Amino acid sequence: HIKGMQDPFMGQHSLMFLASALDELGIHDISLVSFDSNFFVYEFADTRSSYESSVGAQSNPPLQDSQIAVLKYFNTAQWPKNLVNLYKALRDKAGLLKIKMQVAPKIAVRNVILSDVDGVNDEPGTIHFSYLSSTLLQYLKHINTMSINYPPGMMFRSLGGSDALSKFLADRLRMRADDVSMYTGSGIEYYLDGEITKQRRVDNESSCKNILKIIMSLDLLLDKYTKNLQDIFLVAGVDQGTWNGSKEIAGAVTAKTGTLVQIPVSNLAGLASTMSGEYYFGIFFQLKDRNEIQKAHEAANTMVDDIVIKNGGKAKDPLATEAKSFVPFDSVVGHDAQLLMAHRLCFGKHCRNPLEK
Repeated sequence: HIKGMQDPFMGQHSLMFLASALDELGIHDISLVSFDSNFFVYEFADTRSSYESSVGAQSNPPLQDSQIAVLKYFNTAQWPKNLVNLYKALRDKAGLLKIKMQVAPKIAVRNVILSDVDGVNDEPGTIHFSYLSSTLLQYLKHINTMSINYPPGMMFRSLGGSDALSKFLADRLRMRADDVSMYTGSGIEYYLDGEITKQRRVDNESSCKNILKIIMSLDLLLDKYTKNLQDIFLVAGVDQGTWNGSKEIAGAVTAKTGTLVQIPVSNLAGLASTMSGEYYFGIFFQLKDRNEIQKAHEAANTMVDDIVIKNGGKAKDPLATEAKSFVPFDSVVGHDAQLLMAHRLCFGKHCRNPLEK
């Protein structure tokens, strides 16, 4: 029985890791797997950069998708060649992070059902295991580097959505309810009447000043945990993501992009590290049509170059020198952990340290 915790990165990589872990434990033939209604699987959450549908913006994946995915990834003998190759690449990547995976897992499951009742918990001899997510810090770095849409949408809903965010901004940053309007965690289009009729579209909105205020406050929060913006934003010229910048500023600027195509906007906000100090910046374009997006990207690059050049060039010490590898899971410490196969991902008010697993 799998007890879910709405992990936003429960996809093919995580399921492959679970298959490997079960194989390592000597579990190869399973008659029945049940999962509860908090076990959402979006198969490509960690590999596909966009998921611009009702699932990405407005709702969670149908639980039938979880059933299909578990059947697919827990029957390794039926993996096509492309999945076998994907597993090998994932195993090598995990190895670089000192996370062990089996060479070629052999596991089969005959039936998968949805059940909120744990039918095995009270049986004698039941053993509990835990699947550990990667840290929230690493989740944020990957999300912001690749501008992935579904995981932040899931996290936004898990944290209470628009009302909870408005309250947070009012309590922590003294922002009024109408200073920042956010309907989704991803920023993609959202319809108040639902995805089917698409009559009342609303978009996330904020002033430039408030975006900078949020980024500055985020930087101060990270400092409490001896972390920096570059630990959760991409670094130009280092991380391979949605923005590269010019060669002149490589390693000296950390930022987040924001682009919409249907109602075209192109945004870039972050921090530049220069010889005369660090400078927060925000560059925001509202465009006439999507054909102007590339021009906006080029203009933003020029503006960021100017910030760095006019302040003495890049700082002596770069913000980062190499890209960080990402997998959505963590290593399991020992096989006797009396924990559930649930995701150790802390979203709620009971978190002691929101940057820990």
